[in-house]
Amino acid sequence: MHPAGRWLVFLSAAIAVVLSVVLAPSTASAAAVPAAGNGVRAHHPGMIFTVGADQRVPAGEGRAEGLPQAQIVSGACVAAEDAGASAAADGTPIYRGVAQGHNAFADAQQGIASPGDVAGHADVFAHNAGDTWTSRLTSWSTDRTVAEGFAGKNGVILQTTIEEMQASGVNIFESPDYFDESELLLEGRIGGLQVTQP
Repeated sequence: MHPAGRWLVFLSAAIAVVLSVVLAPSTASAAAVPAAGNGVRAHHPGMIFTVGADQRVPAGEGRAEGLPQAQIVSGACVAAEDAGASAAADGTPIYRGVAQGHNAFADAQQGIASPGDVAGHADVFAHNAGDTWTSRLTSWSTDRTVAEGFAGKNGVILQTTIEEMQASGVNIFESPDYFDESELLLEGRIGGLQVTQP
């Protein structure tokens, strides 16, 4: 193995060990509590690069009980460029606040959620810890006030529902949610979203 490869493996293992020690107490209680009452359960796999098994959940079953610690809530890895212009009234609403100075603000004004790097990583732990520039995930919240905080006075809020994203084939990942933001992570560039003001 190339020396740089060995160094990356060592560094990854070291980060995984540190995270498992530091975060184990906070994630243990979250493992038994459904997030936002939608059947998505928190789970800490113990390795930073392990994301878990793909668990497909058909639209309309987003509130199903007993999902076996699924990390991926739905769909194939698809960028839903036309997810639908408005969020369904009878779904679980999710919100993404985008501030005026954010690098993806122009896209957000057009109803598009753009990740830092569409070909980047999908590591939920790294993304939640702040590595968003190289992530193909975007942060969403089931709490509109959290999105309003990120949008600020002159930003925008993107809105959709979990069920609409599932029906569009968008991957929805559980967030470790270390900052108590009722966070979900959606994969890829997603268009056709409802745009509102904070």
